[in-house]
Amino acid sequence: MARDLTRTLIWRPNEEERRQRSRQRDYYYQEYPTQGYQTYRQPYQQPYHPYRRGGPQRPRPQRRFNEFNKPLRIIPQEEFLRLKAEGYGRFYIDKQIRRKTPMVFVTYDGVLRGLILRRMPYNLDLLANGKKIRINKLDIKYCYKQSHEPRILPYIQIDEEVKALGLGPEMDPSKRYQIDDRVLIQCYRERRPIVLVLRGGEVFGGVIDWFSKYEVKIELPSRRCVVCFRHAAYSLGVAAY
Repeated sequence: MARDLTRTLIWRPNEEERRQRSRQRDYYYQEYPTQGYQTYRQPYQQPYHPYRRGGPQRPRPQRRFNEFNKPLRIIPQEEFLRLKAEGYGRFYIDKQIRRKTPMVFVTYDGVLRGLILRRMPYNLDLLANGKKIRINKLDIKYCYKQSHEPRILPYIQIDEEVKALGLGPEMDPSKRYQIDDRVLIQCYRERRPIVLVLRGGEVFGGVIDWFSKYEVKIELPSRRCVVCFRHAAYSLGVAAY
């Protein structure tokens, strides 16, 4: 004899179950009084729990600044060639501006310590000793991070013969010491040490981290780097294998 399954398959909630479900449904709503006698029911915001589905979403992390995600803009050809020539030097300065890194700039007149406020094609705005100072890039010989100073100063040598000449910034580009890019590329690829002598007599020895048309970043044996400006170069030597 076949069994009658209609009673087992059809389920209807009784009155007690309806009350229980209604109370469970109202738990997720809260009433917020407003002006007058009207009330609005808004969903109940549960606190975030990593193992519980639903509830408010985890806040998204802030995206890091990316130079290549900036919107495109039409620029003149002269500005494009200048930006291309600046290369890594422009990104390095902009990075220190965003991070507010204390820097040390060594010029022909002395040493400046402070923060970089603004980068311009031929000048830099610094905040040194609570004052805003604008210096020309031709007056800067080299720079580095202030926190790396204890591990950089012991590796700066002085050439007394070059220092005795008392050379200043060379304004004529044709009379500056011209560093061949092919030599820098070969030394960079082969990690070959170089010896760079500046017009003030400072001597830096190490390997090239990166270079552009205007700067050369040298990694010293102490694993700290110095950015030397190519317009302040007096001579360049390459180690022979």
